[in-house]
Amino acid sequence: MTRTPITIRPAALKDLPALVALSQASADAAHWSPLQWDDIFHAETPARHAWIAQSPEAPCGFLVAAAGVAGAAEPAEWELENMAVAEACRRQGVGRMLLRQLLMAATQAHSGRILLEVRESNLAARALYTAMGFQLLARRRGYYDHPAEDALILVHMLSHAR
Repeated sequence: MTRTPITIRPAALKDLPALVALSQASADAAHWSPLQWDDIFHAETPARHAWIAQSPEAPCGFLVAAAGVAGAAEPAEWELENMAVAEACRRQGVGRMLLRQLLMAATQAHSGRILLEVRESNLAARALYTAMGFQLLARRRGYYDHPAEDALILVHMLSHAR
């Protein structure tokens, strides 16, 4: 099987329809309101970063993260807010490529850690996050609805010279 070349690039406002469509097609992605999507490109606090995975045919995945602000005593904390990979592009390393982009950006910003929440039942995502160095930090009981389910809070500690 030949893999389609995928590139990761910063998402722009023109990509908003593709981001929304990818999110709506994924049962596991956060389904945000139009205002929440618009805030990615217009809100200043917290600063958000969005990347889109692009195949020659169409966008096939995205990742959105909020970048925290470093304090005097502590480095910034980032949060992976939303991520999805199109069904046709799964098992091709797209999620791994998007996470690498996040890890690189957070490391370059001298961040201390990245947090995320994932449904306990989302075994594929959990396996990817574990493979990328995320570890269980906490559990939020009954956090999700439809169906009711716990959220697992995962953390990736970033190591770099400050």
